[in-house]
Amino acid sequence: MDISPDMIFVLLFLLGGFVASIPAGHFRKRAVEVRRWRRAAATVCGFVHDVDTRGRSIAYPKYKFAHEGGEYAGMASIGTRSNRYKVLDPIEILFDPANPAESDAPEYMRIGRCTFSSFNLLAVVFYLMSIIFIAVGIGMGVYFLFGK
Repeated sequence: MDISPDMIFVLLFLLGGFVASIPAGHFRKRAVEVRRWRRAAATVCGFVHDVDTRGRSIAYPKYKFAHEGGEYAGMASIGTRSNRYKVLDPIEILFDPANPAESDAPEYMRIGRCTFSSFNLLAVVFYLMSIIFIAVGIGMGVYFLFGK
């Protein structure tokens, strides 16, 4: 059976939709996971610097916090603008009460009256990309099969 070039585009869009759902599921799972974590005050103690695809500097704050007599360290999993924090600045983090060594410093974004964690916002973006790719793939498939 020969597959036409048109149907290859359809399959690529459908595949793209399924591929985009993979990181969406990861970010959604992470958002659900940290929802049960507790908040704590931490202190920025350093940074890991990186550069994004546009050449802008991104900083991943490293932090320390105390819980029940122990001191723990962590690093934000999502970078921020390089000038957002300075060493010794306070930062709010979330940590797993059952395993305080597991922590994160999620960013929060405000859109209108709603506040989203960076994990939820990234999940929504990837789910929307997935839906768009799949819808376009199905639409193209219907067009190529019945519309021509």
